[in-house]
Amino acid sequence: LGGRMGPNDAVGTVQYSEDNGFDLVNDDKRSNNLRLPGTLDLGSRDSLDIEIGYSDGEAGADGVGSAIEPFRDFKLRDSYQALTWRRTEPNGAGHRLALTYRSTTQDDSYQALLAPGLYLPLGYQDTEADRIDLEFEQRLAAAEDWRFLWGLGARYDRIRSDLFLVRHGGEVSAWTGRAVVSAEWRPLERLVANLNALTEFHEVADTYTSPRLGLNWRFAEHQAVRASVSRNYR
Repeated sequence: LGGRMGPNDAVGTVQYSEDNGFDLVNDDKRSNNLRLPGTLDLGSRDSLDIEIGYSDGEAGADGVGSAIEPFRDFKLRDSYQALTWRRTEPNGAGHRLALTYRSTTQDDSYQALLAPGLYLPLGYQDTEADRIDLEFEQRLAAAEDWRFLWGLGARYDRIRSDLFLVRHGGEVSAWTGRAVVSAEWRPLERLVANLNALTEFHEVADTYTSPRLGLNWRFAEHQAVRASVSRNYR
């Protein structure tokens, strides 16, 4: 469902999905999903993308069938909000600034039977996670046959789980960052060369740079050959 309301372009999507999983394993999943993206026109060069998403559902926890850990379902919840500002110049140059927040929850609350009429509230696999992501990008049109791009990003992750993170007091968090530079050269109308590099920073891991070189040759109107070489770290 979509339409235009004044300076806004808006779309709404509602979805239900179901996965039966494997036989003899309680790993089925059911979810309800809502997605609301829209674009606000801020003038001839600027726009603001706004997107909201929400989903909830259940997934099999695959318990052992005992009184303390029975067969049961997790309750799942996921939501996000995103803002993206864009500026595009007539020559193709421009900027992009994006901010995203995401929150996920896995609720494993249930009543364990200890004796007739006596129950103990448990939640072995309760998990909560939050993520904040900020990105900035600039595109430069230095000449007719050259284009450049550079960008910076930062992300903060926090996860809480009494079971899986018991050695860390039930919670861990970390900052990560990234920087990207890219150059595109078009020496011929049908030949394009790309060179880019991505550097990733992590407060509890090493810093790595992943370079990539690519060539794209369009030898016919609707046909092209692409070759690339890269080195990545995961």
